[in-house]
Amino acid sequence: MSEQGVRSGRRRLRPVSLVALVAVLATAALAVSVAPRGVGAADFSTGDSVVVDTDFLNLREDFGTDAEVATVLENGATATVAGGPEEADGYSWYELDVEDGSVGWAASDFLALAAAEDPGFSEGDAVVVVGSSLNLRAEAGLTADVVDVMADGSAATVLSGPVTADGLPWYELDTEDYGQGWSAAGFLAPADDAPSADTFPDGATLVVQTGDGSTLNLREEPSIDADVVDELPDGSSVVVLYGPESADGYDWYELNTDLGVGWSADEFLAYPAESIAVGDTVTVVDGTLNLRDDAGLDADVLDTLPDGTVLEVSDGPVSADGWTWFEVSNEDVGPGWVAGEFLVVETAGGQTLVAEAAAEEETPTTTETATVTTTATAIAPASSSPAAT
Repeated sequence: MSEQGVRSGRRRLRPVSLVALVAVLATAALAVSVAPRGVGAADFSTGDSVVVDTDFLNLREDFGTDAEVATVLENGATATVAGGPEEADGYSWYELDVEDGSVGWAASDFLALAAAEDPGFSEGDAVVVVGSSLNLRAEAGLTADVVDVMADGSAATVLSGPVTADGLPWYELDTEDYGQGWSAAGFLAPADDAPSADTFPDGATLVVQTGDGSTLNLREEPSIDADVVDELPDGSSVVVLYGPESADGYDWYELNTDLGVGWSADEFLAYPAESIAVGDTVTVVDGTLNLRDDAGLDADVLDTLPDGTVLEVSDGPVSADGWTWFEVSNEDVGPGWVAGEFLVVETAGGQTLVAEAAAEEETPTTTETATVTTTATAIAPASSSPAAT
C-alpha cells in the first residue's frame, strides 16, 4: 500500500491497430520524469494507481513477452494495480485494471506511480487533498514520522517544494486543522480545480449501497429514461470509469462492474470503508490483504488474507496512515486489523441470487431457466428510478 492516489481527469483511450504497431517492450530502461529508475526497480502494491511511462505499452493477456497483446496503452494512460508481481522474461509484471475498462498484464519498467507526476505548485498556492486521506509528515519521505492524517477535502497552503524523496515529489504545507508538514503531491490539487468532496474520482473502487437491500439499475446512458443494462445487487463492488454527469436530478457515474459497463446514480454509491460497521460480515477484495496486530502500516503482519476471505468485523473504524482500519477475524485467523478499503460488506443471500441468475440467463439449462424465471419475477426493474425495487 502506498501513498499515491487516483488522479482525477479521465483520458479516453483510442483503439490502436495492433498490426500497425511494433511491440515496445524494449530491454532498455526508461526514466520517470521526476526521478531516475532502473530496470526492474519499480515495486507496486495492489490498489496502487500507476501511469504508463512510455509512448506505447503492450497490455498482455498474461505475464510474459510471449503472451497475446490485448491492447496497446498510450503514454499517460492510468490504471490500478490488481495483481502481481510475476517474474518472466527479465521483467516484473503487474496485472492492471485500466481506466477504459481493459484488464491485462504489463511490465513494471514502463510504469510509474501516478503520484510521481509533479503538479508544479508554487509557494503560496492554495491546495486541497483529493481522492483519499493523506499523511502529513515531519519531513519529505515515506519513512518520515506522520504528524497527522488529513481528510479528503482538507485545505492547505504550499510553503515550499517540490522535494523528491522515494521517487515522489513532496511539498511542505501549512494547514489550519493539522499544522505544518510534508505530503506527497499525488493527493493534492489546486483549490480552484479540486473536485467536490461529494464526487468520486476516476478509478475509485466503490460499493453499491441502496440502504434497503434493493438492487441498483445499471443504465446505458446517464438518465432514468435510459435502458437498464442490468441490476447491481446491494453491496456489489464497482470501479468508476467517468463522471459525474448531471441529469434528472442525479449525478451519474459510468461504472465497470461484474455485470458489464453502464451508468448509475451517485446517491447509491459509497466508498467500501464507509459501508462497514461492527458486526458486519465482510469479504476481502482486490487481492491478498495484510492482517496486522494493530491499525497502521507499521504494525506487525500476523497473516495474509487471500481474495474472497470472509471475516467478521469486531472493532473500528480507526484512521491511520491514510487508511481506514477495522478489526476482523474468522474461525481460522485473527483477530487482527485490515484496511477497510479492501473489504466489501457481504450481500444478503437473495441479492447474491440476482447476480447468479443474470449470468445463468446467457446459457440456461432446464434447472437454471427455472431459477431465472423465479428470480426475475421478484426483481422486476423500476424504469423511473435509479434504484430498482
